[in-house]
Amino acid sequence: MNPARPTVNSFTVRQLRGFGLMQRDRAFASYEDTESRYERRPSAWVQPDGEWGGGDVVLMQNPTGDEYADNVVAYWRPKGGLTDRADFAYTLDVFTQSPNLPPLGACQSTRIDYQEKPNYRFFVLTFAGGELASLPADANLQPDIWIDEKGILSNVSRQQVPGTKTWQVSFGVTASETGNPVEMRCTLRRDGKPLTETWSYTWVK
Repeated sequence: MNPARPTVNSFTVRQLRGFGLMQRDRAFASYEDTESRYERRPSAWVQPDGEWGGGDVVLMQNPTGDEYADNVVAYWRPKGGLTDRADFAYTLDVFTQSPNLPPLGACQSTRIDYQEKPNYRFFVLTFAGGELASLPADANLQPDIWIDEKGILSNVSRQQVPGTKTWQVSFGVTASETGNPVEMRCTLRRDGKPLTETWSYTWVK
């Protein structure tokens, strides 16, 4: 996103398996840019060679006034920082479609309805891929949604988009009036088994 102020998210892991930035939307109609061709921009994935130990994957999103500034950055921060020399070996995979990613459904879009309520947002997530493509419309899928203590969850629903193999999860979030960011996550599960990646979002008020 293009936030009003710089935002930083840290994702702590005990053992890093990989991280990167993914270009999801491959439809020209979403950009209508014949020069930059954003729908052709590749994704990039860093996979450690050997063990890097624990630490954080850090996501930075900075405000920008134009399309020329690359304002989204992801990087690795080792636990405890660096006090001496350290060597890191890794494989960098650059791709549009990769067979090496986990065979899970992915979040294709995030839509937000503001509804003219300053402390309320209604989210609609679209998931596709993996086992989702083979499930009937009446499959018993459960949205696993987590909201931190600064938000209240409501109006949760899920459904298969008619005529497609994609699924939508929708829910409302009411934030406290303190102005603090609200963290949230969502995964689609079936019989306790995750069928999708974990969508993660920070609502910055």
